[in-house]
Amino acid sequence: IHQRLLQSKVNFYKVAIGFYGFVWLLRVLENFVDLQAINSVLYNVTNQGQMVTLFFLLVAYLKTGYRKYMQIHWIILAVEFVMVLSSGMKEVMMQNFIPYVIYLFVQVKSGRRNLNTSFIVKMGVIGAFVVFFVFPYVSLYREINWTEERNASVSEVLSEYVEYMTTDKPSTENNRDVDYMMERTGSLGSNTFSIMYADNYGIQPIYMATAFSAIIPRFLWPNKPTIRIGLMVQLMANGNRNWQYTKGQGGAAYTPGFIGSCYMSLGLLYALIMPFIMGIFVTKFWYYFKKRIAENVIAIWAIFTIVATAYKDFENFYDGGVIFCAFALVYCLIINYMEKNGYSKRVS
Repeated sequence: IHQRLLQSKVNFYKVAIGFYGFVWLLRVLENFVDLQAINSVLYNVTNQGQMVTLFFLLVAYLKTGYRKYMQIHWIILAVEFVMVLSSGMKEVMMQNFIPYVIYLFVQVKSGRRNLNTSFIVKMGVIGAFVVFFVFPYVSLYREINWTEERNASVSEVLSEYVEYMTTDKPSTENNRDVDYMMERTGSLGSNTFSIMYADNYGIQPIYMATAFSAIIPRFLWPNKPTIRIGLMVQLMANGNRNWQYTKGQGGAAYTPGFIGSCYMSLGLLYALIMPFIMGIFVTKFWYYFKKRIAENVIAIWAIFTIVATAYKDFENFYDGGVIFCAFALVYCLIINYMEKNGYSKRVS
């Protein structure tokens, strides 16, 4: 990857700024139009598109050595991080660090950077920030706004975070950061719930059918309802047996987990086979996109969807991976079309 990036003739800085402008255009439109109801890819770009910009800025710095590019990278990262403090979602807060971590490992693998003290310190700082700020902050935010329903602002939560970190606490609260990290590892609870639901109420093939319908273009199905899979799982968890009839409402989103969604939809055999099939697909997609990472913005975006999926323990494979594979194939078709028409060679 490192060599292809250095040899590429793409002006990564221009592409980075242009793509970030596109991301903000979609964010402005989101105030007037429900992008998720129109196209889930556009909606995801509003939440994750900045990662493409961050990565391109790092590549531009890697190629030219202009410190301005690295400074812009950190400014955008800081802006994006502050913007999502009110989400209460750890993955949304942490995802903006993924491009920088990839950048560090690409340099190490290429031999441009050694596994020296500087590298270890940088990785340690990121890890410490996640464990001692992100995890306890998210835990406090959810306790205050979701459990206690106090509707506190970000500044109020930050104030309580500072108080929590600087005052003596009962022994049961001393490890909020570590405990929260352990609670989230592997999404065990989500998968367990899905398996228990199927054991108690029978398998739910309609769940998979509903999830699969999300990939049908709206021009082929003009009256397709807005599908919010996470909301359906939330309704299941709250004992609503009519969850499949409430696709269009808003609300909190839960995940049934990858293996859990397979088991709940089509039973044990499907839950055993599907992870192996998805492993093959994800590997194939990874190598396909990686070969094109230096020339194609679509490939960059696709790489980050795979990285984000692995980083979240595949918990966003709540449909058995059907939607992920469908969109990955669409990305491949778009890239092939661009290559056949010489788009990548014209980028400058």
